[in-house]
Amino acid sequence: MGLFGVEAGIAALHEYRGQPIQYVKLGGVAEYFFDDIATIGGFGGVLIPTESSPPRSLATLQNGFYAGGHATFYANDNWALSGSVKAYHSEQTSSDIELLSLSTMGTLRYLTPMSGVELFFSGGYRLCEQDGPFDIFYPENGAVFLAGIKANIVGRDGSLLEIDRSNSIDTNVWSCFIASG
Repeated sequence: MGLFGVEAGIAALHEYRGQPIQYVKLGGVAEYFFDDIATIGGFGGVLIPTESSPPRSLATLQNGFYAGGHATFYANDNWALSGSVKAYHSEQTSSDIELLSLSTMGTLRYLTPMSGVELFFSGGYRLCEQDGPFDIFYPENGAVFLAGIKANIVGRDGSLLEIDRSNSIDTNVWSCFIASG
């Protein structure tokens, strides 16, 4: 059992001198449920620039791509361990700039006795690469650690598995140049 579908939207993934460069986002998504033990999913698609030669940009933008996946294993109703990866790639032809963003993350989650309230700890690595004659976007690489509280409101209740499977699939494109979806 699982689900699949298509998605379309607008994404502003990076910027030039404070102005976002927008893309049309077209892709597909799939998720498979392994009983009450695990959920595995993936997504991917293309990014098509909304303007062939934006006045703010140094270059003519080419189509890019995005892809990602996740796996979540449920120890019981209250504990889950998950891993995810997200990648983004685009090129600007007239100035020979190539952008690559990669994010990997592992997360340990605990569902508290309060309805829909989770505690989480995440750790991962982000890789940002730019090839080309200019160093415009100042990407940062390195380890990332997060901890916090997540409150699932608006009727999302039950075990972690039930909460996860009642939400939509996260297909946000991660870019180290500007994070957005």
